[in-house]
Amino acid sequence: MNEVSRPLESGSARGPVLVTGAAGFLGSRVVARLSAAGRHVVATDVVDDERGRALAELPGVRFQAAELRDVETVTGLVAQSDYVVHLAAVRSKASQGGGQLPFDVNVGATYSLLSAAAATDLKGFVYGSSHLVYGDFADPSRWCEESDATPVPDLSLYSAAKLASEAFVGAFSYKSGFDYLCLRFGGIYGPQAAPGSNTAIMTEMLASVDRGVAPVVNWSRDTKHCLIYVDDAARAVVAAVGFPASRMPINVVDQPRTAEEIYSELLRLYGADPSTIQWNDQRSRYQQVRSNRLVEQLNCPPETTLRAGLARIIEWYRAAG
Repeated sequence: MNEVSRPLESGSARGPVLVTGAAGFLGSRVVARLSAAGRHVVATDVVDDERGRALAELPGVRFQAAELRDVETVTGLVAQSDYVVHLAAVRSKASQGGGQLPFDVNVGATYSLLSAAAATDLKGFVYGSSHLVYGDFADPSRWCEESDATPVPDLSLYSAAKLASEAFVGAFSYKSGFDYLCLRFGGIYGPQAAPGSNTAIMTEMLASVDRGVAPVVNWSRDTKHCLIYVDDAARAVVAAVGFPASRMPINVVDQPRTAEEIYSELLRLYGADPSTIQWNDQRSRYQQVRSNRLVEQLNCPPETTLRAGLARIIEWYRAAG
């Protein structure tokens, strides 16, 4: 991809921002931060729920439930916007079985947004990608950087969709001239996460402790995860809308941590015994992803320590219980 780095111009990137997936775990926090920064936001999601309606109460935010597979709707949304933050997706686990829906949302809707962008004077496009574009992380000696992502046999269907969409983002940008950044998120964790997420594994462990049952981690102790706390991920998205750099992917991850570090610390903070954890020694991966560009290009290093992030999950779990 053609990569460009440049200083942020004073007063740039101030037009209306379309955020897809706005009622989601990450999207809702992005919208709140954009609103707090005085931005006008068109927030859209396929669901019209309590979280979406709460977003509509924020200053400068208009919420619109919309189906991104509807090309006419997408065209209208993009026409109202100077910038697009595209976070909507069918999540990784839901994409594993194949079928048309994951493709239509994860690739087709992205293509529709980009096609609409090419027909307008869109200034910039921020795409929510994934560090899973690097493959299955089977090699414990491998460190991944942004220039490494290429189509390989060990890509999941979700990963392939993300990589294909990144390619379309770059192609449309080359054709039409708008800025773009592809943010490759690590595993996002934090309070209010959806079932089946990294956070759900953590709360299930806490629930096991409460029941007097040994908590289970379906990974080996030496497995490495590149997590990112949800508020740090949201800060990175808002920083990206300022386009201090352009036409490149950026890994949005914190430092790799072993499964033993993460889940043992969780239990210690909860007042439980980490030695009771049951590990799956037959399942491992090594998500060793560098985050130099996150610091050097976005000036947005993670601020939330693992200990602080886990403590907030415990606080949320206790409040919900």
